[in-house]
Amino acid sequence: MSRNHRAPYIFLLVVWILTASLLGCAGPAGVDGDNAFLADSLPPVVQWLAPAPWTEIDSAVELRAKATDDQGVWRLRFYIAGLEYPGKMKDSADSLAQIYSYKWYATYFPASDYPLSARASDASRNHTTTPEIMVKVVHPPLSPEVKNNKDN
Repeated sequence: MSRNHRAPYIFLLVVWILTASLLGCAGPAGVDGDNAFLADSLPPVVQWLAPAPWTEIDSAVELRAKATDDQGVWRLRFYIAGLEYPGKMKDSADSLAQIYSYKWYATYFPASDYPLSARASDASRNHTTTPEIMVKVVHPPLSPEVKNNKDN
């Protein structure tokens, strides 16, 4: 007795195709249930807000950028020396103004110059990246007491 092992799979495929055509499924849908993202070719607009170029940073600093898009911004990422960090909206005022921020604890980075940038993305995978700015991480000199304690 030989059975056709493909029959159940063919049956399921036919049922799936008929269900999709009867329900009017035309493929992936956008965030609002329409196919708007399929036609969205405009990338987001992103603007660097803070810190200013060549700022000297000796502790924590808030990175800030504004991002807008005709279909909505999906996410914004900050880049510190090429490493990616998530941008968040802190409150409703930031949400209305479409301002994203990330608190960078520069005290954990060695003293040096660092490139910073922000990249906004929309649901259609369009991206825009700000031009890089440079900032300088500096560490205050150690007080005499701390220097003496390090020597012991």
